[in-house]
Amino acid sequence: MNALFIGPNKSGKSRLALEYTLKIAQTKPYFIATGIAVDEEMKKKIELHKKERKNSFITIEEPLFIYEKLQSIKEYKLLDCLSFWVSNMLLSNKENEIENTAHNISEIQNCVFVINEVGACVIPDNELARKFAHYNGIVAQIIAKKCDEVFLCSAGISIKIK
Repeated sequence: MNALFIGPNKSGKSRLALEYTLKIAQTKPYFIATGIAVDEEMKKKIELHKKERKNSFITIEEPLFIYEKLQSIKEYKLLDCLSFWVSNMLLSNKENEIENTAHNISEIQNCVFVINEVGACVIPDNELARKFAHYNGIVAQIIAKKCDEVFLCSAGISIKIK
């Protein structure tokens, strides 16, 4: 059983995905964190997410090689967030690996994914931001297609759309 939580920034998708994962997991689930603390804002965000998880998850930090991590774990796992992973891949000059990796991870079972919805906003004015929006949208489509359930999140509420 796989699920995807998608929504804009501060929509509550991470919290909702945490709650969902804890509800369906029969053993202590894994949390695959893709964010990198590159500045004070990200450090605070990561610390906040750690506090939200408490000790309910086994945490693994992996900004790039998520397929390898996910396939090695048979228990339920929550990957938060695919958007940070896309960004990390672009900034690491691994653009050509994004779609193939997304197809590979879409086949892994017992996984809950989180991704930002960025397609409903202004078209970015620079090439890197446009690439990010493009690949983020492609990854969302690949993952959503294979997931059993997809939830659109807004204002801390999720709506099941698949």
